[in-house]
Amino acid sequence: MPRHILQFSSFILCLVGLALAGCSSYSRHAAKPPFHRIYVEPVDNRTVAPQVVALFSKNLREEFLRDGSLQLVDRDQAEVTLTVRLVSYDINTGAYSSRDTDQVSSLLLNLGATGNLIGKDGTIYFENRPFQRTNHAFTTTGPQDLPSARYQTLPSVAEQIARDVKNAVTGVW
Repeated sequence: MPRHILQFSSFILCLVGLALAGCSSYSRHAAKPPFHRIYVEPVDNRTVAPQVVALFSKNLREEFLRDGSLQLVDRDQAEVTLTVRLVSYDINTGAYSSRDTDQVSSLLLNLGATGNLIGKDGTIYFENRPFQRTNHAFTTTGPQDLPSARYQTLPSVAEQIARDVKNAVTGVW
């Protein structure tokens, strides 16, 4: 076999060996949180949208149950306590009709929250962490449908914020 082919083969073999050695410590699983049991306090609502509390609370608990990495327990059994405060709910104009610039065709729904995750021993994992989501509420039939479009979009915004909070709790440690 020619010498240059032998050298090239040796070089490729070394590269493969280095690549495999570098990947040997790789794990597809993220690190687990340093706790296993969590208590989620009732949501504190400081917004003008009372219906968002039930949607958000339901979505937050479902997110933790679906994830399965933490067990939802009573306060006395918990290693950490999560408190969430809904702090803002705003509705702004998203777009106007191209046929009539005085007619609104979509709204922007903004939902904001803050969260605290505190251990039983007083360890603060995060405090007053902000969470913010915005979604469009569209109507194709005119401004008379904007209220129903808004109420149809609210569950989606609440679900997104709940997922963000869950990810903050169970994310990279």
